[in-house]
Amino acid sequence: MHHKRIWLILPSAVLSFALALSAQAYEVMEVKDGGTLEGKVVFKGNVPPPREAVITKDKEVCDTEGTGVKKFPQIKVSEDGGVLNAIVFLDGVGKGKDWPKQEGVPFINNKNCEFEPYVQVTPVGTDFEVVNSDPVLHNTHSFVDKRTLFNLALPNQGMRIKKSMPKKPELVRFECDAHGWMLGWAYASDNPYHTVTGEGGTFKIENIPPGTYKVKVWQDYVGTKEQEVTIEPGKTATLNVELTK
Repeated sequence: MHHKRIWLILPSAVLSFALALSAQAYEVMEVKDGGTLEGKVVFKGNVPPPREAVITKDKEVCDTEGTGVKKFPQIKVSEDGGVLNAIVFLDGVGKGKDWPKQEGVPFINNKNCEFEPYVQVTPVGTDFEVVNSDPVLHNTHSFVDKRTLFNLALPNQGMRIKKSMPKKPELVRFECDAHGWMLGWAYASDNPYHTVTGEGGTFKIENIPPGTYKVKVWQDYVGTKEQEVTIEPGKTATLNVELTK
């Protein structure tokens, strides 16, 4: 397998994450001589201090550390600079491989007064569950930019309410009106060529139809960055992305 290596050093300017609605729905087809995109997302610069919030209510559930304070890293960076929870996706892919099989309905869980998972990607228009695992009231309020997508009161432990993700590619932000420190994210994607970076900041997207694409990388502290990449038949392109703020 031949590798084509691309290095991308990105400025601190934040690019818009908003995407236009595709002219037509994604088409599943057999991908012949598909290529692979792999690489690593790293952060260059001083890692910011975590967000801190004083726990003012429901301490018996929310204060899991016993400190009276919730702390949330603004960006999670490994010892060698790898960025956790960055979304990497190919924009504007009209046809290609099938969607991966889902194990149940995608969800966001209110647990210990935090959202789990913190970052995820779902298909556009898919069913989506909001779950309360805590014995306290949560009010899950979701936004696309400043527009409310849904606003749900979940007063009881074990509640599950089914909603839908946006019908076009959009970034959804989750907050809790009852606990102001809670934050979570989900991206509704119109194609299956996406991933979320793991602990070391690495990523891999396979079975890509040969061609030239826009690759977008999003992380909530840094914002959105993009770069073109060419996928050649049967080959692997390596894209190493340096994020700055």
